Amino acid sequence: MLKMLNKKNIILVVFAVALAVVLLWMAMPLRILSVRSKLLLVEIAKTQEQRQQGLQNRTLLKKNRGMLFVFKEEAFHSFWMKDTYLPLDIAFIDSNHRIVDIQQMIPLDTRLRYKPVKAAKYALEVNAGWMEGNNIQVNEKVFFWSGPLPAK
Repeated sequence: MLKMLNKKNIILVVFAVALAVVLLWMAMPLRILSVRSKLLLVEIAKTQEQRQQGLQNRTLLKKNRGMLFVFKEEAFHSFWMKDTYLPLDIAFIDSNHRIVDIQQMIPLDTRLRYKPVKAAKYALEVNAGWMEGNNIQVNEKVFFWSGPLPAK
């Protein structure tokens, strides 16, 4: 009986953990963006905590996925690659939804800081090579499919 109870408990714990993971994933704010008719499904980082976490400790970012960092105001927001294992492209986007700068980010290099050449309200991180591979350039318009999210 004790062995059965332990197996039942283990099954319940595994089920509860799996359910929690699914619910967290479903609660994650996602948006569709397009640049030059290329679609991206992006996670939204609009709180200070979400922006600080970013894509740290991830080992995979699926094709045509990314993270959009949303700030309260345009500024020279700085990024680094602490605990970020993925090589990334970053596009800095102004309040008119135009790309003002694109840079390539080196994984785990904490010496470098990535700042836009012009003030930006948003930053879009995607897999390295996505920007060049899709011929995305400075001054391209980024379309937020259901409107931009205000920062918290």
